[in-house]
Order: sequence, then C-alpha cells, then structure tokens
Amino acid sequence: MADIEVVPTGCESFDRGRALLADGRDDEALDAFDLAVLEAGDDAIRAAAAAALARLLLGQGRHREARTWAQAARRDPAHRDLADVLEAAALVQAGDCSAALALLAPIGSAGDGFTEIPASLVRLVRGHACYVLGRFDEATTEVLGAFADDAMVPDVWAAFAAICAETDFDPRPVVAMVERADYTRVAAWLDRAPADGVDRIVEAMWERHPGDGALLAFASAFAPYLELSRALEWSARIREAGAADHCPLIRLAGARDAHPTERVRAAIVAAETFGDERAAAFMADAAPAVPEEELGDLLHEVLVVAPDHASQFVVDAASTTRRCLVLAVAIHDEGAVEESLALLVRGLADIDDDTARVAQEVGEVLPPDVAEAFAREAEARDAGDVAVFIRRAVMVHRARH
Repeated sequence: MADIEVVPTGCESFDRGRALLADGRDDEALDAFDLAVLEAGDDAIRAAAAAALARLLLGQGRHREARTWAQAARRDPAHRDLADVLEAAALVQAGDCSAALALLAPIGSAGDGFTEIPASLVRLVRGHACYVLGRFDEATTEVLGAFADDAMVPDVWAAFAAICAETDFDPRPVVAMVERADYTRVAAWLDRAPADGVDRIVEAMWERHPGDGALLAFASAFAPYLELSRALEWSARIREAGAADHCPLIRLAGARDAHPTERVRAAIVAAETFGDERAAAFMADAAPAVPEEELGDLLHEVLVVAPDHASQFVVDAASTTRRCLVLAVAIHDEGAVEESLALLVRGLADIDDDTARVAQEVGEVLPPDVAEAFAREAEARDAGDVAVFIRRAVMVHRARH
C-alpha cells in the first residue's frame, strides 16, 4: 500500500502519524493514528486514521484488530472500497478466505487520498485467498497478473512474501519477471516481510544467479530467523564466499535478543559443521538462560548433533541447583549413569548451607524411579549420605503432595 505525498490535513495527530509512517516509525505511528480517531473533527480524516491503523496492524499480523479498524473506516461511505480490501486482507490472515473473496469481488483498486492500494496488490490478496482455497489456477493467474501489471511495487513484494511463507506457491515464475539489476531494490522491500517467505523468494533468485554477492549480503540479514537447516544452507554459501564474519548461524548464536535455545542450537551447528571457535563463547552465554523445561530435549539434540560439545553444554547450562538436577535426570535418561550421578552431586553442593531448599528441589525435580536409581548408585559408590538425603527428600515431597 503506497503512501502519496504527506500534506497537512488540519488534524495534528493524523499528520504526525503519516510523518512517522513515512519515517518507518510504525509503533509511534500507531499511537498517533489511534489519537487521530478520537481527535479528528472530520469524518473522512477519522476514517482515514482508522484505515491507517488497519494497514499497520495487518503488517504486524494482528488481523483481529485490523478488521475492527477496517470496519470503523467503512462508516464513511467514501472509504468503503478501501475498508473492504483491508478487511479482506485481515480475513485472509484469519483463514476465512471465502469471505475475503466476496469482499474483493467488485474491487479493482482502492484509496482514500492518503493511502492508495493499487490493483496489483488487490489481485495479490485475491490470489492468496484463492490459493488457500485450493483454486490454484485462479491463484496463479491473479499473482502473475499482479506482477505483470507492475512488478516493482514495494507492498506487492511484501504481500507476496507472506504468500510464500504461508503456502507452497512457487515463486520462480514471479522472480523470472525481475531483472537481476533490480534484486537489491526488491530485497530492500522485503526487509520486514516474513523470513520464511523471503527465503523462498531469494532462493529462487539464487537459482537464477548463484554466487550473487548482493543476495548473500541480504541473506546474512534474514537467514538467522529461518529454520536451522535453511540458516545452515545460507551460512555455508556465505562462508564459501569468504564472509564468515557474516555467518547467519553465528549471528543467531550471538544475538542476545534471540531465544537462548535457538542460540545454543545455532552455536553447536556452527561449531560442529564449520569448526567456528566463536561458537563456544556464545553457547556459554546462552546456555544458562535456556528454560528449565527445554533443557532435556536440548541436551538430547546436542548429543545427536554435536556430541563432542555435550559436556561443555552441560557445564554451561548447570548454573543452579535445580538446573543441575534437571540435567542429571536428562543425562540419566540418555543412559549415562555415572555422569548423571556426578552432576547430581554437584547440584547438592549447597546442601549444608540451604538444606531445606535443596531437599525441596530434589523432591520436585527427581521422579521417584530416577531418585531411587540415583540412591542405589550413590550407595554403590560409598556415598550413603547422598542416598539417604535423596530418598528422604522424595519421601517428604510425596507426603506433602
């Protein structure tokens, strides 16, 4: 959806919202348009603000809110077509594609003098709905027609990335319409699009022009957000081009705003596949933050993917008594009894300073059968005091619960 030139309307909050939108400050623009709906004295400006809100919320995947604002925009008759397109896009996101097509049926293009939706974008929304409904020939006609009308519309590419992320629509016929010289422009328009969809589009570009440096540069930005095998594929290509510093796996492993479990996965794959020495430090940074309930499954993955790094992962992740116990159970489940007992004993290190807490955590974390197995192993190693503590802790916990 392309903005036309920002001109004053007399509604300060609406004008501020459009300026913020033009500057890429979408969250602030949302607040401004929200205020404009309340402040605008003109019904047309109020409806335009509601339409702008719907547009922004659609970009964030918030289809329920977007539909509400599209319906609000429809209260102004001049906004009916625009509101219908916005609501249709929300319905597609919600999976109600039949209703979306009904709204779009009579519409070519739509706009309100502030936000214009070209016919190509309307066709793309229609194509998305058709594809989800299994009307593949119609979908292909609409999508290819949208790009035949104008292949160089930013919002059309963002919408196409959403189709590629949510369906198995083949992007290659669309990519074939784009000159290689325009790849950089298209990549810029895809900057905020769903990473999975972007990946499929850029992969189609790569098939046409393998080794393209601009595509590799763009991949270093979106590939950290992909499923691990795809991030690995782009990492290998980027490293082959001599740009290991831009490896998506290492970028993900070092990203402190990413989920710690994903960071560890990326680190172990980078270490195992490429021998990247940076991976160990990133794993050490992320492992203590892996949620307790994910430790067991992640340990199993490390043992399968990068067994040589499993011991270090355990050392890094076992940062508290409770985490030691959780990992001890997981290691026991993997059949490594001696190692699991050693980790259990490490977890009991605070037994003299905080006996009650340690006993409570032993009772909460250790399943009775595993606790008994640990107790027997402890006795076999002349650690009868450990065996007594484990059994008592479990018995007390079961009595209380």
